[in-house]
Amino acid sequence: MKGYRNVFRILVVVAAISGFAASGSAHHLRLDLQSSHHTVYGGPGDTYYIKVGLLGTDLGKKDRAPLNITVVLDRSGSMSGEKIERAKRAAKMLVEMLDSRDIFSMVTYDSTIEVLVPPTRMNEKEHIRRAIDRITPRGLTALYGGVQRGIELVSRNRSAHYVNRILLLSDGLANVGPTSSSAITALGVRAGSRGIAITTIGIGAGYNEDLMSRLALASDGNHAYARNGADLERIFVAEIGDALSVSAQDVAVTIVCPSWLQPLRVVDREAQIQGQRVRFHLNQVYGKQEKFLILAVKLRRNVAPGPMRFASVNVAFRDMKSNRLLSIKRDLFVNVTNDRREPQRRVNKPVMVRVAEAIANETSRLAVTLRDRGRVADAKRLLEKNSTYLQKWASKLNSSRLKKAQKRYELHAQRIGSSNWNHMRKAMRKSQYRVQNQMSY
Repeated sequence: MKGYRNVFRILVVVAAISGFAASGSAHHLRLDLQSSHHTVYGGPGDTYYIKVGLLGTDLGKKDRAPLNITVVLDRSGSMSGEKIERAKRAAKMLVEMLDSRDIFSMVTYDSTIEVLVPPTRMNEKEHIRRAIDRITPRGLTALYGGVQRGIELVSRNRSAHYVNRILLLSDGLANVGPTSSSAITALGVRAGSRGIAITTIGIGAGYNEDLMSRLALASDGNHAYARNGADLERIFVAEIGDALSVSAQDVAVTIVCPSWLQPLRVVDREAQIQGQRVRFHLNQVYGKQEKFLILAVKLRRNVAPGPMRFASVNVAFRDMKSNRLLSIKRDLFVNVTNDRREPQRRVNKPVMVRVAEAIANETSRLAVTLRDRGRVADAKRLLEKNSTYLQKWASKLNSSRLKKAQKRYELHAQRIGSSNWNHMRKAMRKSQYRVQNQMSY
């Protein structure tokens, strides 16, 4: 067994060296490939996890990719007062953060759609600020038409060299034009297929958080909940910080498992599993941030003890500094043992923290569904179960991150029956989206 372990250590070092070499100075994306257990039992039955992490490199202000961005602003009557003034201030703040490399446009919508600012390079900003100042609230909410026009404007200058993005701000329900969740989600799918991420920001208590989050998720954008104007400005700063730090785009991940290992499911994210292959796509990876996928697997049959290849991973992407299509390939090795107890002594704690967090997040979404159906007691029990589950893992892994999450679910369980469910629901959905999409804010 000692000989096996020495060989295993050598293989791990070689794999790590080859992985870092592949993501060296020519690349601005790093692949971090780990398993939930350094050692696995060589018989069927137990579930293990593979974490595929993608870490972007901060390109800096000089080398960052130019931004092609459209702000789509709800100017319906419900936006009157502080909300519209804060939204205008945030839009002007965005304009000030851009420079001559960037392209900005703006769409406003109420009952009708207006292109307030056509795609414009940031050489002259004063006329854009004046146009934003003239916005006044009126009419109903043609959200579909506003997003559709935003996609059209970004598409005019869409390029692999640019970070192509839409920022949607709304405080209400879509009530003009197509209004179904499926129709509006289809817009997100269309934008995502063109490499355009849509970030949705809901303002106040009147918007549809499911619709807004699905639109964002379909295009690999962010989703945020602004309870007030101050929240809105903070979110804008964080969002533009993300957009200006994109280091890789059109990221395609392929995981191939050996025949003796069965891919079960991807935890808390959507991916395609076809036989031994798992495929996953991201529109972008940001500098100084990690995006990751967690794949649950189990052994199909008995495997002899010793070092074994657990997975082969290929990541194809566009490097934003060089504007070149590049790829990283790496293998993941684990040590197989015939000692049933050994895997529990060889847990990869940082990975298991992320696994526990992702599983709890899936359960939290189910609790919201139960609450929506009027099954308050069932939703409460599920969140209490979540709290207990995280408490166990927080103790086992000595994780402050899981302790914090446990307290959050404990609070959610206490408040799930609150009369102010509308606000509570939005806060929970925002938290769920943040964990699922690994947002920075």
